[in-house]
Amino acid sequence: MSNDVLLLSADWPSRALLRAQLIESGFEVFATDSWESARQELLRGGLPRAFVLDLHGLADAGGVVRELATLMSSGGVLLLGAADARAPDPPAPGWRVLSRPIRIGAVAGAVARMLAAACARPAPDQDGGTD
Repeated sequence: MSNDVLLLSADWPSRALLRAQLIESGFEVFATDSWESARQELLRGGLPRAFVLDLHGLADAGGVVRELATLMSSGGVLLLGAADARAPDPPAPGWRVLSRPIRIGAVAGAVARMLAAACARPAPDQDGGTD
């Protein structure tokens, strides 16, 4: 996968606006409205540098978060919490949570900061340590 960001949002206006802002910010983005499609993309060939998961309107959000925690165990996940629910605690290190109401620019900024932080960390060697 050559995408910087995988975006999953069931709400098409939010997905379209956020995708456009992320592209405008210089990121390559794969956007989808279903977990099945996002899962296939993850399993197809590598992980994105960041995964943005909009929980608003997502069926079985808890199940998706649990499975995503397994697939993206190294971090780089941004959860967008629904306005009518308590924001979930990040289930894994390197995850962030933003709660609604939220500006599209704030999401794009959070993604940029996550990716910058990921680039600043030393890469693990084959044994799981760092050089």
